[in-house]
Amino acid sequence: MTLCIMIAKQRTGTGALGSILDQHPSISYHGEVFHHDAVDKPPNYFWFLRDLVKRNPELILPEANVRRFELYSRYLEERKARLRTFVDIKYSSLHHFNGHWLGILEPPTLFSILRSKAIPVVHLNRRNHLKSFISGQLAELNNEWHVRSADQITVHSLVIDTKTCLRFIRSKENEQARVRRILENHPRLLNLEYAELFAASGELREDSAAALAGFLEVEPFEKKMPVHIKQTSNDLTAVIENYDAVAKALAATNHAWMIERD
Repeated sequence: MTLCIMIAKQRTGTGALGSILDQHPSISYHGEVFHHDAVDKPPNYFWFLRDLVKRNPELILPEANVRRFELYSRYLEERKARLRTFVDIKYSSLHHFNGHWLGILEPPTLFSILRSKAIPVVHLNRRNHLKSFISGQLAELNNEWHVRSADQITVHSLVIDTKTCLRFIRSKENEQARVRRILENHPRLLNLEYAELFAASGELREDSAAALAGFLEVEPFEKKMPVHIKQTSNDLTAVIENYDAVAKALAATNHAWMIERD
C-alpha cells in the first residue's frame, strides 16, 4: 500500500505543504478528500462512496468500514500510480470509518485501521492557535481558503471577539493534544510543526524537506516553494485592529506568547 495520511486541524498549512508534495515526481497529493464542497467530483471520498454503494449496498454498513477504506485506498493509488499517495484528513473528518460501536471517549476507528496497516502518518501541528483563528477569519472574510495571488486578498485586518478567540484556542489546544496522544505509538509517524516548516522566504526549509523525503523514502525535494500564499502577516499589530484588547485578554492566560511569535 502506497497510501500516506496527513492529519491536521484546519488552517495549519496543509494546503501549502500539499502543493509542495504534489510537485514531487514520486508523490500524488489528493487534498482534503472528505471535504463537503467537492462531493460531486473525484477523488472525493463521497463521490467514490456513492458509486460504490450503488454497486454493492452492503458496503454502506458500519461493519464494512475496513473494506471501504481498503477499496478507497486502492482507488486513490491507481489514479496516478506514483510511489506515494497522499490525502489530507482534518480532525473534524476522522470519524468517517467508524464501526457499529464506539465509546464516546474512544478514538475514531480510523486510527486503529491506520495502525493495523502501518500506514505512514504525517501529523502537522500548529501550536499558535491564535494565528490559526485569524487565518480562518480572514479566509471567511475574503471567501478564499487557498490563495495563489495577492490579488485574491481584499481583507487584510479584522476586529477579534476576544471571548470567541479564547474559546477557539482552548478547544484547538485540547484537540491537538488528544490527537498527539492517540498517535504517540503509531508505527510510522512524522510530527511536523508549522512554525518550523517554512523559511522566511516561504520555501520549505531544508531540514523539513530532508525529514519528509527520508520518512517517505523518496528522492530529495527539488521544488520547495508552495503554490499558495499566506493571508496572515507575521506582524499581528497590522492584522488585529483591536490588538491591545486581544493582548490584554491573552495576558491573563498561558497563551500570551501566541500574539508575539509563531
